Amino acid sequence: MFYKFLFYLIWPFGAWIYSVLHAKEKSSYVIFFLFSILLCWHMAPVNMNTYYDDFLGILERFQQTNLTTSDFLLEVKRFITFSSDAPKELYEHFLTWLIKLFTDNYHFFFLLASIPVALFQLRSLRLIASDDDFYSCFYGVVALMMMILPRDIITVQNPRFTTGYWLFITCSLYFFSTSKKNIKYLMPLILLPAIHSAMWVALIMTALFLVLPVNKRVLEIMAIISIPFIFIDPNISEYFDFNILPENLVAWTRWYVSDESYSKFILHEGRSGFWWVSATFTVGLKLVYVILALQVILNKKKVECNEESRFFYTFFLFSFFFINMIQFVPVLGQRYFYILQVFIFYEWYKTFHFSRKNPYLWLLFFYSWRMLQRYGYFLGGALSVNMPPDIFFTPLPYLIGKGFLW
Repeated sequence: MFYKFLFYLIWPFGAWIYSVLHAKEKSSYVIFFLFSILLCWHMAPVNMNTYYDDFLGILERFQQTNLTTSDFLLEVKRFITFSSDAPKELYEHFLTWLIKLFTDNYHFFFLLASIPVALFQLRSLRLIASDDDFYSCFYGVVALMMMILPRDIITVQNPRFTTGYWLFITCSLYFFSTSKKNIKYLMPLILLPAIHSAMWVALIMTALFLVLPVNKRVLEIMAIISIPFIFIDPNISEYFDFNILPENLVAWTRWYVSDESYSKFILHEGRSGFWWVSATFTVGLKLVYVILALQVILNKKKVECNEESRFFYTFFLFSFFFINMIQFVPVLGQRYFYILQVFIFYEWYKTFHFSRKNPYLWLLFFYSWRMLQRYGYFLGGALSVNMPPDIFFTPLPYLIGKGFLW
């Protein structure tokens, strides 16, 4: 551990790469955590002339918002009483209020926001890397990537959904993957709607699973029947009436299914003329995940051979059906597909481990375009907006001092 920390002090990114190649070692997770919070500490506007990024909006809100303790407590009261003027969620307000008690330095906002996300991510990742059948190899690295890529640490650029997402993923995996249903993994889910309003759906989905009678055979049939719905055009949601919801959620829901929301988040209008390339890779990725799910369902004997896959199986089937059925909702369907990716891969990995190699290659191939878009500075991805490139080659003291002094 001493040598890893020394390496991290000299070259944080290099220590992170080394730790990825030795992911089974517990000390590697200390490096993962330290580098994750360093990345978020280092977030800063890079090129203001590129497309809009959530980071820029969150940064602007942090700089312009000043909440007294009385203001924050009033928002809490409005939220829990479903007041018509209640905020959609409280988490960002909480972070802003807490940080501004001490400083106006926005680096501390993203640093604080990164801590729960990094902890939840790594807790989930340990379920893969600590497995007896896991070993460090090319396919092992891909396995780790498939757990993290749907919502990586960079998504702390907008911490609300990312925090709720990883809280839900972690609690679900730990609660449903064992016969010992530890209530401590279930209780935190109550916080989900306060973290991000879209997480109401996750809370409802989990509650339905817990209270409804469960029949594996019926769930398998429902899961298979739901597969075509994963490819439904989200435009049909404009015909729904959402007035039955609480008043403070109606405007939010209508915006989610509006043409503006669809254009901004689904079509990414104005960002690229190669929409068909992105669409091809997206459809291909969905097909791969569907195949993985079918491989699990059609190999129940293999599922039974592993304790985690056996106990998680029913919740996997229910969430697969449920999330497929909400894919028609713009943004919401896409975000819940991120959750479904982790659930599918986790269940598939626990069932097959490295006995089937081709799915790893197909996943990596169909994720490649998204990775280029997201991490490629030359393509205008998220890193080109919020991550100065010196994070990849400068030592730790410089990177820490940069947030304080320059």
